[in-house]
Amino acid sequence: IHQQTYKTKALQLNSVTNLNLYRSHDFYILNRQDGTQNNYTANFSQRFSINWKDLVELDPQYTLSKVYTTYSGVNTNSRNYMTHNIDNHFNIFWPKRMDLEGNYTFNYSPLVPAGFQKSSNLLSLSLARQFLKKDRGEIKLSCYDILDQNVSMSRFINANSITDTQSQIIKRYFLLTLQYKFNK
Repeated sequence: IHQQTYKTKALQLNSVTNLNLYRSHDFYILNRQDGTQNNYTANFSQRFSINWKDLVELDPQYTLSKVYTTYSGVNTNSRNYMTHNIDNHFNIFWPKRMDLEGNYTFNYSPLVPAGFQKSSNLLSLSLARQFLKKDRGEIKLSCYDILDQNVSMSRFINANSITDTQSQIIKRYFLLTLQYKFNK
């Protein structure tokens, strides 16, 4: 992990770079043959945080994941795949007592089989207004999955099988909330 911070009176910038490496070693029996499976995973992510006068906050992140699987003792080809993920969270606190908040996520998995969705865009936004004395009340309108593309995709490699799953999660919806803070 490598982290850097830069501050001025009006602006704060943070940068975080992260690299994770994993290795797993498994034994299995397939068609009366003993075999081993080695999985190697490398995840690289880069994140930036930007805050301007506590009015605008941006928090983008990119993650690249590479998985490589090898076998020994059985006649199975090596497998590998790569996924990409972009995530950006933002807040805008302007005008006074208003808050526009959003999150955008892009996922891309190029090796999914035909009929599966290779990428998804998930955009959610909310607009909140504080009211009452000392901003104790808040009313918020939220929209989840504005682009109506929310799916979950995953790939799992084990022994001689590759399992791809795609699930449709909650579709687009709107939510109106009213919140009151009790302070002593």
